[in-house]
Amino acid sequence: ISLYYAPENLPPLVQSVSVTRPEFERSDDGEPDPKLTIKWKAEARDDDDLVYEVRIRPEGSPGEWIKLGGETPTTKKELKWDLGSVPDGVYEAQVVASDEPSNGSARARTDEVVSAPFVVDHKRPALDELKTQGLKISARARDEGSIIHDVAYSIDGGPFRAASPADGLFDSDNEALEVTLPADLKPGKHRVVLRARDAFGNLGTLAAIVDR
Repeated sequence: ISLYYAPENLPPLVQSVSVTRPEFERSDDGEPDPKLTIKWKAEARDDDDLVYEVRIRPEGSPGEWIKLGGETPTTKKELKWDLGSVPDGVYEAQVVASDEPSNGSARARTDEVVSAPFVVDHKRPALDELKTQGLKISARARDEGSIIHDVAYSIDGGPFRAASPADGLFDSDNEALEVTLPADLKPGKHRVVLRARDAFGNLGTLAAIVDR
């Protein structure tokens, strides 16, 4: 006797979706590649092969999702999204998992999860309220899309050195900063460049002339 049966096809399970900002180091002199990394955790509860589609849209938009990564679904659990042509704003990402490779299009089942809202920020920080007094320089760094990550300064084209936040911590989009120039700075006029970086790695600069 031969007996055939079709087991129940369990849908895949997408557990979470996370979005990581462009990566950079405090010591980097340039801006990072404008890419976000979208990662997700998913499993096939019945050992099916899975494929994934990643979609994005502005947060709260009633419009359709925009598919990323081309027409072919990916088997990876990570996708890098180039932000070069995307305007600033708040977005959300959706990951759809399908077990079509193991079950065919007619019997395929899916699951989907939407990420928490995340920010896309291209604007460079602005530096203003510049004041110089002797060897001390003070200014304020502001950014419209994210927090100020760090501020540095360079004297006469030399290497950048870290500046200090006035309140002891860079943790907001509006930061007062302080710079104390070296005590052994040679007499004369010196060009000091202040550089502010936001959480996306965007850089803004401001130059000051200090008369020693």
